[in-house]
Amino acid sequence: MRESWCSSKTCQREMKRLSFILFVLASLSSTSCTGDENPSSVEISKYYLSVSPSIELLGDGESKELSISSNCAWTVSKSSSSDWLTVYPQSGSNMGYTTITAGKNNGEERIAVLTVEGGGKKVMVTVTQLKATNGENPQQTTPKENDNNPPLTSKSN
Repeated sequence: MRESWCSSKTCQREMKRLSFILFVLASLSSTSCTGDENPSSVEISKYYLSVSPSIELLGDGESKELSISSNCAWTVSKSSSSDWLTVYPQSGSNMGYTTITAGKNNGEERIAVLTVEGGGKKVMVTVTQLKATNGENPQQTTPKENDNNPPLTSKSN
């Protein structure tokens, strides 16, 4: 009878362990982590990018800061139909801000979409500008006839 080159129990145990490790490595190497559209895939990234999903601007014109939380370089671009909106600066890195500005809106409410990109990630931000109030404050109440008089108080003796 011919003797095997790995006849001891220890050697056979090590061969089984090595076979298992090779099987796991072969399985892992055939799995893709490219971030494709397959929802079962896993994307591991060392970068993060976080931005508020929406901003609302007053119709009479307003500027607001958009906070960008990131650990990489980022850029902000706007949709082609948003010429009424300015974004400055349009790029930065790490934690930062960009200012969104709109002049007076003489028409109806309008919407633009900003795209913030960095570290292979993309976040869409919806910017809504209300229509101008034409000097009216919708929360302001009409003064009453006796509003100029101080209120009456009652004192007890």
